[in-house]
Amino acid sequence: MRIAFFISGFPIQGYLRDMLECLVKNGHKVDLYKTSTKYNLDTADLNTFSISINEIIGHDIFYRFLRLLDRRIFLLTSWMPNLSTKLLSIRFRRSIKNNKYDIFIGVEKIGLIIAWILNRRIETPYIYYSLELYIDDHDEINNFNYLRKSEIKANKHALATIIQDHLRAKALEIANKLTSHHFIYLPIGASEPLAKLPYKARTFRENILLDRFVILFVGILTFHRRIDELIPIAEALQDNEHLYLHGPSFLSIEQFKSTQNLTISQKTLSEDELYALVESSDIGVALYRDEPINDRLTAFSSHKIALYLKYAKPIIVPRNESYKELMGLYECGEMINNITDLPEAVRKIRHNYEHYSRQAILAFNHLYNLATRVPKAFEIIEHLIKVEH
Repeated sequence: MRIAFFISGFPIQGYLRDMLECLVKNGHKVDLYKTSTKYNLDTADLNTFSISINEIIGHDIFYRFLRLLDRRIFLLTSWMPNLSTKLLSIRFRRSIKNNKYDIFIGVEKIGLIIAWILNRRIETPYIYYSLELYIDDHDEINNFNYLRKSEIKANKHALATIIQDHLRAKALEIANKLTSHHFIYLPIGASEPLAKLPYKARTFRENILLDRFVILFVGILTFHRRIDELIPIAEALQDNEHLYLHGPSFLSIEQFKSTQNLTISQKTLSEDELYALVESSDIGVALYRDEPINDRLTAFSSHKIALYLKYAKPIIVPRNESYKELMGLYECGEMINNITDLPEAVRKIRHNYEHYSRQAILAFNHLYNLATRVPKAFEIIEHLIKVEH
């Protein structure tokens, strides 16, 4: 099957790159079309990417003017503006040239709308790949409001939607007013761990606190991830336990200082060094707000969860319907009602660590391993294409 992916205004992250690589390994022909941006937002290392990236101009003054016009038109009339995405679709169409595809896949809102516009000209079926639920309850919805009407219309005409699980599918179904729609479940996963990390990553690992029991948080250090509440918990840990926070920060992080039981690291790491950090830890922490729904339903949409489980690390997560579903399948960690419950959850896991660790790797292999999940998802897509024709 020949597949074209469209992505604009959304970074290429490790899980997306690994998913595309997995498709190629399974015999599919994949082309990626993306817009250039003023600043490189991609977090994935693309130096060894085997798929050619077709980059389309996407940050010039004409596009920015049309996007501003779209937003102004929406604010004044609530009309469905498409000027900026129509411009991008023309540019994507020129880049496609005479290439023939079995399916278009639009990543996130702009990618979906571009696939929809191109579908009306080329008649290639398209699929929405939903990664974020930027819907009406989200506190950043004002940045996406001008796209919502187009997103809803495009989603209704899509052959299917790839989304992480049935809870997020239900939320999107209600928000986008979908009926009798096909959803294909594909958790945010990861590739299988390397048998041996590269030398630089192994050297980096030697400098981590290997003599301590490390409770690790990786990701953006922000109020949205409740870091300001997590940091004081380090004082309640036992002497041989250490809370290690790693990632870029949008907090006034200087007000928090590393202590005997706390390390705050904002060092830029390569992907291999990040994997070495996760591999060297003992427990992985992922904390999210209860609202919006995009932040709450994260058991199958959080890359850090996939990374922790990939390296057999038990997890500590919020108690909600999303994580109850995961823990109902595999006892790969502990759920907490409040952040103050974290030290007790650590002690519970330490008491039966091997059990939790075995459950973690089972959860990864059955739920998050892209090598097995991606082929199954695209078998469904191939079937839908045949039925459509």
